[in-house]
Formats: sequence, C-alpha cells, structure tokens
Amino acid sequence: RYLFHRLPSVRRFDDGRIAVVDLGASRVRVYDARGRHLFDAGGPGEGPGEFQRPWFLTRVADTMVVYQSPPARFSWFDDAGAFLRTFTVPQPPGDLPVYGYVFGRFDDGSYALSAGSPGAPAERPGRARESATVRRLQLDPPAIDELFTIPTEEVLVHPSGGWNDVTFGRTTYVAADG
Repeated sequence: RYLFHRLPSVRRFDDGRIAVVDLGASRVRVYDARGRHLFDAGGPGEGPGEFQRPWFLTRVADTMVVYQSPPARFSWFDDAGAFLRTFTVPQPPGDLPVYGYVFGRFDDGSYALSAGSPGAPAERPGRARESATVRRLQLDPPAIDELFTIPTEEVLVHPSGGWNDVTFGRTTYVAADG
C-alpha cells in the first residue's frame, strides 16, 4: 500500500485526505492527512469499477472521478471507495478513436483531453515531433470540441525503424483549470 509505480495524478481533498492514482497497480489509493492508508478504489480489470490504465483523478462534490484510457472511460466512487457508476466516452463519427489523457476539469464540468495520433512517430529518420489535439469533453450531453493542436515530445526515429525519446528533448506541457 506504500509502494507505487507511476503516479499520473494525486489530489489532496478538503478534509486533508490524499488520493493517489497508482497506474502500476491500476487503482486509486486513499490516505489520511498523516499518510495512513485508508482504502483502495478500483483495481485491475475491465469490469465496472476496474481499470486498465487509470490516468486522471478529480473530486466532484463528495465523489472521486477517475478517467482511464484506453478505453476512454470515467468511473465515479463514493467517499469510502465504493464504485457508483461509469461512463464510456462516445467516439466522434468519422474521427480517430478518443485515446487520450484527461488533464484538467473546467468550471462548467467539462474536461480537457489531449489526444495524440496513434502509432509510431514519423517514418523518416531523425528528430521528430508529432502533434496532439486538445479537446474539451462534455459528459452531459456527450460532446467533444476541438480547441487547438500542440506539438508533442521530441523523439529520435532510427533508420532501421523504431524510435526513442530524446533526452532533454523539446516537449509541450498543458494544464487546465477553472
């Protein structure tokens, strides 16, 4: 309960509790203000209240909302970690699947989603940067609007195929709030 593997999202609640998305364990771990483990929410799997790749955590009123991708899905949990409901993001007609990462929540209840192009980067050898589309995702009624496009991290494409990240390469960071 105190060892983690990849922490894409951490939140401190108004009551002092801390919730941690543990990507490696596919669950949300909740601790009191002094760091004592209280409970876990979710777990690995494909069913209701389970995660394949939990990524983003926020708090809405007295519930925890967790986003995972793929599949692009939201799950709600109560204050004790009990699963409440789930919502799978509908795919835009004629568009690439929504495989992206929610990275913020706006005051109107919509979410900021960064969705890159699937697959490997450019085929030509050398340094390359793909692009990602930042979208606003509204859940009720379901709607996805494109906001803008940004360059992603810089990678090195090898002549023999394959690629790797560039150490200290260029990248773009985005945040959303309010």
